[in-house]
Amino acid sequence: MKGGAVIGEGVDGCVLSEPTWPCAASSKIIGQIPDGKDKSVVSKIVQMDDVESYYLQAANRILGPQLSMTYLAGLRGMCSPANSTYMPIKDKTADFITDKKDLFAWKPEGQACEALKKSFKQGIAKTHKLMIISRYPSTLEEWIHTVMAKKIPINYVIQSVNLGIPSFLGILQMFYKHQTDELINLDLHHKNIFVRAVGSNIQFGISDFGRCLLRIRNNEQSSTAYFNKAIRSMNINQKSQPIYMYFRQIAFEARILHYCYMNDLERANPDELINAYVNDAEVKKCATISNDILIINLHHYKDYLLKYPLFIEMLEVMQGIIKKEKTSGQIPPYDEKEKVVLEFIITRYMAVSPIVTLIEQLLYLSDTLYDELTKISTNYFSGIQTDVPANGSGIYKLITYVNRMITSPYTSKGSLIDALTSIQSVDLKAVWADIV
Repeated sequence: MKGGAVIGEGVDGCVLSEPTWPCAASSKIIGQIPDGKDKSVVSKIVQMDDVESYYLQAANRILGPQLSMTYLAGLRGMCSPANSTYMPIKDKTADFITDKKDLFAWKPEGQACEALKKSFKQGIAKTHKLMIISRYPSTLEEWIHTVMAKKIPINYVIQSVNLGIPSFLGILQMFYKHQTDELINLDLHHKNIFVRAVGSNIQFGISDFGRCLLRIRNNEQSSTAYFNKAIRSMNINQKSQPIYMYFRQIAFEARILHYCYMNDLERANPDELINAYVNDAEVKKCATISNDILIINLHHYKDYLLKYPLFIEMLEVMQGIIKKEKTSGQIPPYDEKEKVVLEFIITRYMAVSPIVTLIEQLLYLSDTLYDELTKISTNYFSGIQTDVPANGSGIYKLITYVNRMITSPYTSKGSLIDALTSIQSVDLKAVWADIV
């Protein structure tokens, strides 16, 4: 790449591979800082107030060291980055010179590396921090491109995916079932899920914890901040970004919540709200070009879910949350039912959204997969009991998993609180195993 050691950037951080950017000689070291030529890690320079390291530390607590090394692009160490005033130790000087040269050769503008170049002149050792993060082999997007380039048979690809899903689901649910911490990654799109070959199988993991929600259980102050940040993260008080479209990592109910706020539909009856959403011109336009199962099946979800009182009640609670926010002009305190609803929506970012992202990428492999999705879903919502298609690709299980996870919370005859907490506590691996 033209940037040399610089391998990528985001809004928040500039990422360099070997040689990793060295620590300032005077820096306090947290964790371990591997050798600069270590190919198993990358260095990421972010501003001092960046919260990703905080979330990565929580992720390490939740999974433990062994699972973190396997399933996360996890935090290995942290320090202050060297610069021209605060130089590295002598044997890291060559790495520093190389990295500095490569950084200033980086041409793209508008994100973290450009900002880092500007900050470097004033010195970054006191204003930035350096994170050493485990390196993953390829993103989901890159892996799909590799599969297409190598023309690997689709059935083989999806068979490998299906074998890798149970362990992935087990890891994902650990983040919202942990005894003391609850950590939700809100940004698990195709560039933040990684794929690793393990023999003839594949393994999924997650990276980039820049956009997360974290709370300490049984801590009222932490929980209040958690719910307040959840509302802000869902952008229900911002009309500029239509998160109900184009963002596969956004949970199904969060899309409805945002659409309701954007279009001032909090006083409409639930039937009007959902019909407005499904028939929205931009949503319809998106449906013609989208690989997003939540958009493709939106008409199915509408027709199916509006028959169930619990779904109607769910919509009414979400509308009530919006009414409170608009009336008070600030994020209000929530009652018990509202907290349960928000908690449920938040956990869907880990339980469902990553599989939505995965299906979206798989559909790029062949038009026949899109056709298969529509046929499987039509049968599912028509109540037609069908066996796994003998001549299908194997994507049946992925599609059925999402459809079941979207509809199951609302088909219960109990209370809404009981239904949501029951689905939230379910073993995702058991749901997957039950799909035959």
